[in-house]
Amino acid sequence: MTNYILGIDSGTTSVRSFVIDQTGEVKGFGQAEITQHYPRPGWIEHDPKQILGTQLEVMRAALRDAAVQPDQISAAGITNQRETAVVWDKSTGEPIYNAVVWSSRQTVPVIEKWVGDGIGELIEERTGLIPDAYYSASKIRWILDHISGAQQRAERGELLAGTIDTWLIWNLTDGKSFVTDVSNGSRTMMMNLKTLDWDEELLGHYGIPRQMLARIVPSDANFGDLEPTFGASIPIGSDLGDQQAGLFGQAAFEQGQCKMTYGTAGVLNINCGDQPQRIAGLTPSVGWTVQGKTAYEIEGVLFAQGKTMQWLRDDLQLIHAAPDSEWYAGQVKSTDGVYLVPAFTGLSAPTWDPYARAAIIGISNATTRLHHSRRGRVDGLPDPRHGRGRHRRRHGHHSRVAHRRGRGEEQPALPDAGRHSRRSGDPAQEPRGHHLRRHAAGRTVDGHLQLTR
Repeated sequence: MTNYILGIDSGTTSVRSFVIDQTGEVKGFGQAEITQHYPRPGWIEHDPKQILGTQLEVMRAALRDAAVQPDQISAAGITNQRETAVVWDKSTGEPIYNAVVWSSRQTVPVIEKWVGDGIGELIEERTGLIPDAYYSASKIRWILDHISGAQQRAERGELLAGTIDTWLIWNLTDGKSFVTDVSNGSRTMMMNLKTLDWDEELLGHYGIPRQMLARIVPSDANFGDLEPTFGASIPIGSDLGDQQAGLFGQAAFEQGQCKMTYGTAGVLNINCGDQPQRIAGLTPSVGWTVQGKTAYEIEGVLFAQGKTMQWLRDDLQLIHAAPDSEWYAGQVKSTDGVYLVPAFTGLSAPTWDPYARAAIIGISNATTRLHHSRRGRVDGLPDPRHGRGRHRRRHGHHSRVAHRRGRGEEQPALPDAGRHSRRSGDPAQEPRGHHLRRHAAGRTVDGHLQLTR
């Protein structure tokens, strides 16, 4: 009997699942969008129960698509949107508030208070992260502050908190497994990069009880079993944050190798070996811990990459569909001095300005929607040369191969991403085929699911 791997991929705008055979081919696939909630400008939230319910739906859809029964699945692995935080009742499993999404800016005042209290340098020293609302700690603190009695309940051990991987694992194992892996833990602004465990001093400053946080384990640990969900034993053998999963899935195992993701956000990740490396404006994190060995990575992120194309399509209605952007942009030879700054929720690496906002500059009476479309495609795509150049100048060796992955909101704009790499002398590598998007995503999930084989 052929054994299969079940991939669980919980993203920011949609959730996916894959059934992968022993050769690494995707045999079954399911995908569905999740609702984005915008209570106020700059705030972005998800319904945790919708994430769970929709994830279950696409897992079952993938099994149906592959004509595979649960007892034919030998193992499962999870990859997830990082930093997004959920707080829920330990007894009932009910969230006490929506999940606060990684790109949400509603927790900026929390960060400002911590920096004002003088712990900004301590945060960066212990976690490697620049204090920002991007990370989970301020989101958990915000929820505890804004839900009546939540702090007291947390201190009594009645509440649990975690990133999306922890939320899914806890529910899919019927509350039997409350864990996260080091890659996700390193993106919370609560994990010590040296000890690979929660930093007690920082938790004290944050007022977040340790008992409400999951146990941090290696990326290839035993994360529990899906038997309560599917009625058949399916061990969860791997867990990685989505960007680290992309780095692993692209086989960037050597120091200096990197990948560039073009999705909701644009993210450059560089494998920096067995020691964390610090470069101004970029953030070191854990790539993974596999077979007892930890690989660190350093990354730069652009919050709005695919989101920029969505904005051009849905809000400005300058294009009918994201793939049309290539045609529109090709109708003009240049932007005629028009520039778009896609800082819809602030600027991230390397400036980290939460108050910056998007702007279009250089407009004249000759400017048309073609110029805006062209700038949206170019300015909305991060240039990996910048982060790789900082890494090379600091550490004296080249980032040797630039892989790229992601849908880029279904843009044929991705050839520009290839030019980013080729201009710096490295070929952009990607899978080819009739189902490029599915294959690319499947390859990423399959890559990190090799941990379970």
